[in-house]
Amino acid sequence: MQLINQAKKLPQKPGVYLFIGKNNQVLYVGRATSLKRRVLQYFGGKIDSRIGEMVNSAKRIKHYQTDTILDSVILEANLIKKYLPKYNIRERDNRSFI
Repeated sequence: MQLINQAKKLPQKPGVYLFIGKNNQVLYVGRATSLKRRVLQYFGGKIDSRIGEMVNSAKRIKHYQTDTILDSVILEANLIKKYLPKYNIRERDNRSFI
């Protein structure tokens, strides 16, 4: 419930969000055109079991608001390279378009 409350307080602006686990471990880095709308999608409807596992492991959500979508794409790529999050499988292999 705490994570849903955090998600409801996010801005409806572009940016990057991070799901943070215990010991401040970054579990997942994602980008969105609307941070609030995108992050709330993790708490409703049908989600993949792997995503459900990630959400259940998360202790908090951190976000960075950006001015443009392009800024969020660049920031997301840099944060994935920095933290190598467990749930960012495709982006960690250095073969993504970014």
